[in-house]
Amino acid sequence: MTSPRLMRSGERFQTERAGIRTYHSFSFGDHYDPSNLGFGDLTAVNDERIDPSCGYDMHRHRDAEIVTWVIDGVLAHADTAGDAGTITRGSVQRMNAGDGVEHSERNASDGAGLHFIQMWLRSDRKGAPTYQQADITGALDDGGWVLAASGVHGDDAAIDIATDGARLWAVRPSGGEGLAMPAGHLRHVHLVRGVVVVDGEHRLEPGDVLRLEDADEHTIVADSPSELLLWAMRRSS
Repeated sequence: MTSPRLMRSGERFQTERAGIRTYHSFSFGDHYDPSNLGFGDLTAVNDERIDPSCGYDMHRHRDAEIVTWVIDGVLAHADTAGDAGTITRGSVQRMNAGDGVEHSERNASDGAGLHFIQMWLRSDRKGAPTYQQADITGALDDGGWVLAASGVHGDDAAIDIATDGARLWAVRPSGGEGLAMPAGHLRHVHLVRGVVVVDGEHRLEPGDVLRLEDADEHTIVADSPSELLLWAMRRSS
């Protein structure tokens, strides 16, 4: 069994540009670490903080599955395939870039900040780009794991993704609550808010990431009301 790999929030690469601060869990852009190019199907996990009325103008992607989770604020999306929408806390969004698409992502507010996590995965779909979003706030209020996105045929997930065998789980546990971690050969745990302890030994604070490369059972206990995103995958990096 491979030992868990814990990355602290402050160990992440950081990029700053006008009105935008980004923290990268993997090599990205000008930041390169040959030992940290990806994990399973994940090729990027970017923690984005965007000032009011700022954001990314139209830019191009292809051959990628891009999943976005808003933590605070309102994200405005538009793309050249004709899709547009606003994404708020408790919503999950997916854009399959297909053979190529341009899109913009901007803070929809002129007074409040925007904070979101954007995750890129290898795509198993070719062809025209596609788009989907869903609000799972009600399901999260129950306190258990919610299947936010899935590339497993037959799953009842909020959105579908074209990454075979990958699942994104979200949860908002209350303080003191213990949860069994969803199964997976590769698991990437990102703490969004709060404090949790995994297996009684790994204490995670906001922005921390724990990567597991085993099929063992693991338990998460929240020290306070928290929010986590967990990718479970089958494919090796």
